[in-house]
Amino acid sequence: MKWMMRRIFIGVLVFAIVYTLFYYNFVFSRTVAVVSIIGKNDKTITVKFHDGHELNVKTLSIVYPLVEIGENYAVSIYRNKLRDPFLHRINVIKE
Repeated sequence: MKWMMRRIFIGVLVFAIVYTLFYYNFVFSRTVAVVSIIGKNDKTITVKFHDGHELNVKTLSIVYPLVEIGENYAVSIYRNKLRDPFLHRINVIKE
Protein backbone atom coordinates (compact mmCIF):
# COMPACT_ATOMS: atom_id res chain seq x y z
CA MET A 1 0.00 0.00 0.00
CA LYS A 2 2.83 2.39 0.85
CA TRP A 3 4.58 1.87 -2.50
CA MET A 4 1.31 2.59 -4.33
CA MET A 5 0.91 5.95 -2.59
CA ARG A 6 4.52 6.82 -3.39
CA ARG A 7 3.98 5.90 -7.06
CA ILE A 8 0.85 8.07 -7.24
CA PHE A 9 2.67 10.98 -5.59
CA ILE A 10 5.59 10.76 -8.03
CA GLY A 11 3.18 10.55 -10.98
CA VAL A 12 1.30 13.65 -9.84
CA LEU A 13 4.58 15.48 -9.24
CA VAL A 14 5.87 14.67 -12.74
CA PHE A 15 2.54 15.76 -14.24
CA ALA A 16 2.68 19.06 -12.33
CA ILE A 17 6.21 19.79 -13.53
CA VAL A 18 5.36 19.05 -17.18
CA TYR A 19 2.15 21.09 -16.94
CA THR A 20 4.06 24.05 -15.46
CA LEU A 21 6.64 24.01 -18.26
CA PHE A 22 3.97 23.92 -20.97
CA TYR A 23 1.93 26.62 -19.22
CA TYR A 24 4.95 28.91 -19.07
CA ASN A 25 5.75 28.30 -22.74
CA PHE A 26 2.20 28.94 -23.93
CA VAL A 27 1.23 31.87 -21.69
CA PHE A 28 4.27 33.92 -20.77
CA SER A 29 6.19 34.34 -24.02
CA ARG A 30 6.86 38.08 -24.20
CA THR A 31 8.85 40.37 -26.48
CA VAL A 32 9.94 43.83 -25.36
CA ALA A 33 11.36 46.02 -28.12
CA VAL A 34 11.55 49.44 -29.71
CA VAL A 35 9.50 49.40 -32.91
CA SER A 36 8.17 51.67 -35.62
CA ILE A 37 4.50 51.59 -36.58
CA ILE A 38 4.21 51.08 -40.34
CA GLY A 39 0.50 50.35 -40.73
CA LYS A 40 -2.90 50.08 -39.08
CA ASN A 41 -5.75 47.69 -39.98
CA ASP A 42 -8.99 46.75 -38.24
CA LYS A 43 -7.90 46.17 -34.61
CA THR A 44 -4.31 45.36 -35.58
CA ILE A 45 -1.19 47.38 -36.08
CA THR A 46 1.84 46.40 -38.12
CA VAL A 47 5.11 47.02 -36.31
CA LYS A 48 8.62 46.94 -37.72
CA PHE A 49 11.43 45.90 -35.44
CA HIS A 50 14.84 47.51 -35.83
CA ASP A 51 16.27 44.26 -37.17
CA GLY A 52 13.89 44.58 -40.13
CA HIS A 53 11.15 42.02 -39.57
CA GLU A 54 7.50 43.00 -39.40
CA LEU A 55 4.69 41.68 -37.21
CA ASN A 56 0.92 42.19 -37.10
CA VAL A 57 -0.16 42.74 -33.50
CA LYS A 58 -3.69 42.82 -32.07
CA THR A 59 -4.48 45.94 -30.08
CA LEU A 60 -7.37 47.31 -28.05
CA SER A 61 -9.84 49.65 -29.71
CA ILE A 62 -8.94 52.44 -27.27
CA VAL A 63 -5.25 52.33 -28.27
CA TYR A 64 -5.81 52.11 -32.00
CA PRO A 65 -6.65 55.82 -32.66
CA LEU A 66 -3.78 57.04 -30.47
CA VAL A 67 -1.06 55.22 -32.42
CA GLU A 68 0.49 57.21 -35.25
CA ILE A 69 2.11 55.68 -38.31
CA GLY A 70 5.84 56.38 -38.57
CA GLU A 71 6.40 56.99 -34.84
CA ASN A 72 8.71 54.95 -32.60
CA TYR A 73 7.29 53.13 -29.59
CA ALA A 74 8.57 50.89 -26.82
CA VAL A 75 6.20 47.92 -26.79
CA SER A 76 5.61 44.76 -24.85
CA ILE A 77 4.09 42.06 -27.05
CA TYR A 78 2.80 38.75 -25.74
CA ARG A 79 2.71 35.88 -28.18
CA ASN A 80 2.59 32.14 -27.93
CA LYS A 81 1.48 29.07 -29.80
CA LEU A 82 -2.13 29.30 -28.64
CA ARG A 83 -2.87 32.96 -29.51
CA ASP A 84 -1.89 35.55 -32.07
CA PRO A 85 0.50 38.30 -30.92
CA PHE A 86 -1.23 41.00 -28.89
CA LEU A 87 -0.10 44.32 -27.48
CA HIS A 88 0.32 44.41 -23.72
CA ARG A 89 2.04 47.74 -23.14
CA ILE A 90 3.04 50.66 -25.35
CA ASN A 91 5.01 53.84 -24.62
CA VAL A 92 5.85 56.70 -26.98
CA ILE A 93 9.54 57.37 -27.56
CA LYS A 94 10.12 61.07 -28.11
CA GLU A 95 13.25 61.99 -29.99
